[in-house]
Amino acid sequence: MKRLDKVLIVGFLAQFVVVGSALAQADKIVGEWRTTDQKAKVKITKEKTGYAGRIVWLKSVQDGNSTPLDADNKDPALRDRPILGINIIEGLQYDEGEWNEGELYDPESGKTYDCLARFEEDEDQLEIRGYLGMPTFGRSVFWERVEHK
Repeated sequence: MKRLDKVLIVGFLAQFVVVGSALAQADKIVGEWRTTDQKAKVKITKEKTGYAGRIVWLKSVQDGNSTPLDADNKDPALRDRPILGINIIEGLQYDEGEWNEGELYDPESGKTYDCLARFEEDEDQLEIRGYLGMPTFGRSVFWERVEHK
């Protein structure tokens, strides 16, 4: 085999390693996360349109209260739906160490924000930043990964 052919084959195979590594990094956000105030758990999954986060646990329900409703939603047709089970994050896209271009829905205010996510100190602490227009003009919360036992 000619030297040029070997170089081309090695280069071609190296692309698969790089792409596979990037996909593995992107999926590190997948899992269950406890919110800053410890009142909810959000499960982040990989969807066709990007990464999404759904409320899967609420402390208030565990304490015996009824499931709160999405009463402040801008859409009156959605105000009677339970908060438990709704997607609060949608469309996050992985790009060089962070997930961006997503949307974050705040059921306490009924408002939707632009969203990005990135690991803070390690892969068990996730910064979720909601903002309008530019990330500089936003607010961050920090979620902790829920350990599966």
